[in-house]
Amino acid sequence: MYFPYLRGKQFELIALRELVGLPLNPEKIIPIIEPVKKNTSSLRTALKALSGANIRVQLVVNTEHGELKGDSESIFT
Repeated sequence: MYFPYLRGKQFELIALRELVGLPLNPEKIIPIIEPVKKNTSSLRTALKALSGANIRVQLVVNTEHGELKGDSESIFT
């Protein structure tokens, strides 16, 4: 199993979207994403692409870092 831990920054999310085109075993790679930006459009796009390829994703919401500091609700809207 491989669990890449990413902070959910723009280029990391783009890299995840590009992985969808590769022949990956979704049982062996499960990305863990910790968003740090309030703007979740890139995150939503990446999650949609990964979901379409049946790749499971773990989402960690840490309100102690980045733009989400002290604001856990904005990530769920």
